[in-house]
Amino acid sequence: MTGVLINAALVLLGSAVGLMFKRLLPEKLNEPVMTGIGLCTLYIGVSGALRTENALILIASMVLGAITGTVAASVIAMGMKYSSTSLHASCMWAREISIPSL
Repeated sequence: MTGVLINAALVLLGSAVGLMFKRLLPEKLNEPVMTGIGLCTLYIGVSGALRTENALILIASMVLGAITGTVAASVIAMGMKYSSTSLHASCMWAREISIPSL
Protein backbone atom coordinates (compact mmCIF):
# COMPACT_ATOMS: atom_id res chain seq x y z
CA MET A 1 0.00 0.00 0.00
CA THR A 2 2.86 2.36 0.77
CA GLY A 3 4.30 1.79 -2.70
CA VAL A 4 1.00 2.75 -4.33
CA LEU A 5 0.81 5.98 -2.33
CA ILE A 6 4.43 6.86 -3.13
CA ASN A 7 3.82 6.12 -6.81
CA ALA A 8 0.67 8.29 -6.89
CA ALA A 9 2.45 11.14 -5.11
CA LEU A 10 5.39 11.01 -7.51
CA VAL A 11 3.08 10.92 -10.54
CA LEU A 12 1.31 14.03 -9.26
CA LEU A 13 4.63 15.72 -8.50
CA GLY A 14 6.02 14.85 -11.93
CA SER A 15 2.87 16.16 -13.61
CA ALA A 16 3.09 19.44 -11.70
CA VAL A 17 6.77 19.87 -12.59
CA GLY A 18 6.02 19.04 -16.22
CA LEU A 19 3.25 21.62 -16.37
CA MET A 20 5.45 24.28 -14.78
CA PHE A 21 8.41 23.71 -17.09
CA LYS A 22 6.45 22.93 -20.26
CA ARG A 23 6.81 26.44 -21.58
CA LEU A 24 10.61 26.23 -21.25
CA LEU A 25 10.78 23.46 -23.85
CA PRO A 26 10.61 24.89 -27.37
CA GLU A 27 7.82 23.51 -29.55
CA LYS A 28 10.46 22.28 -32.00
CA LEU A 29 11.81 19.89 -29.33
CA ASN A 30 8.42 18.75 -28.04
CA GLU A 31 7.82 16.04 -30.65
CA PRO A 32 11.30 14.41 -30.44
CA VAL A 33 11.14 14.40 -26.63
CA MET A 34 7.71 12.76 -26.67
CA THR A 35 8.93 10.22 -29.23
CA GLY A 36 11.89 9.37 -26.98
CA ILE A 37 9.62 8.94 -23.97
CA GLY A 38 7.34 6.71 -26.04
CA LEU A 39 10.28 4.55 -27.14
CA CYS A 40 11.44 4.19 -23.53
CA THR A 41 7.95 3.13 -22.51
CA LEU A 42 7.86 0.63 -25.38
CA TYR A 43 11.24 -0.79 -24.30
CA ILE A 44 10.09 -1.19 -20.70
CA GLY A 45 6.90 -2.92 -21.85
CA VAL A 46 8.65 -5.31 -24.24
CA SER A 47 11.38 -6.21 -21.75
CA GLY A 48 8.72 -6.92 -19.11
CA ALA A 49 6.71 -9.01 -21.57
CA LEU A 50 9.75 -11.11 -22.44
CA ARG A 51 10.42 -11.88 -18.77
CA THR A 52 6.91 -13.11 -18.05
CA GLU A 53 6.30 -16.77 -17.34
CA ASN A 54 2.61 -16.69 -18.15
CA ALA A 55 1.98 -15.36 -21.65
CA LEU A 56 -1.77 -15.93 -21.29
CA ILE A 57 -2.04 -13.12 -18.72
CA LEU A 58 -0.14 -10.82 -21.10
CA ILE A 59 -2.42 -11.67 -24.01
CA ALA A 60 -5.59 -11.28 -21.92
CA SER A 61 -4.36 -7.92 -20.64
CA MET A 62 -3.68 -6.67 -24.15
CA VAL A 63 -7.12 -7.81 -25.38
CA LEU A 64 -8.94 -6.27 -22.40
CA GLY A 65 -6.97 -3.03 -22.80
CA ALA A 66 -7.82 -2.83 -26.50
CA ILE A 67 -11.51 -3.48 -25.82
CA THR A 68 -11.62 -0.95 -22.98
CA GLY A 69 -9.90 1.72 -25.07
CA THR A 70 -12.16 1.14 -28.06
CA VAL A 71 -15.35 1.21 -25.97
CA ALA A 72 -14.22 4.33 -24.11
CA ALA A 73 -13.41 6.11 -27.37
CA SER A 74 -16.80 5.14 -28.82
CA VAL A 75 -18.64 6.36 -25.72
CA ILE A 76 -16.77 9.66 -25.79
CA ALA A 77 -17.44 10.08 -29.53
CA MET A 78 -21.14 9.32 -29.03
CA GLY A 79 -21.33 11.78 -26.17
CA MET A 80 -19.73 14.48 -28.29
CA LYS A 81 -22.08 13.73 -31.19
CA TYR A 82 -25.11 13.68 -28.91
CA SER A 83 -24.21 16.91 -27.18
CA SER A 84 -23.55 18.73 -30.46
CA THR A 85 -26.77 17.34 -31.98
CA SER A 86 -28.69 18.32 -28.87
CA LEU A 87 -27.18 21.79 -28.94
CA HIS A 88 -28.03 22.16 -32.62
CA ALA A 89 -31.62 21.01 -32.04
CA SER A 90 -32.10 23.39 -29.13
CA CYS A 91 -30.74 26.28 -31.21
CA MET A 92 -33.13 25.40 -34.04
CA TRP A 93 -36.02 25.22 -31.55
CA ALA A 94 -35.07 28.56 -30.04
CA ARG A 95 -35.15 30.20 -33.48
CA GLU A 96 -38.70 28.99 -34.11
CA ILE A 97 -40.05 30.59 -30.94
CA SER A 98 -40.94 34.23 -31.30
CA ILE A 99 -39.96 36.06 -28.15
CA PRO A 100 -41.73 39.39 -27.82
CA SER A 101 -39.39 42.30 -27.33
CA LEU A 102 -39.85 44.53 -24.34
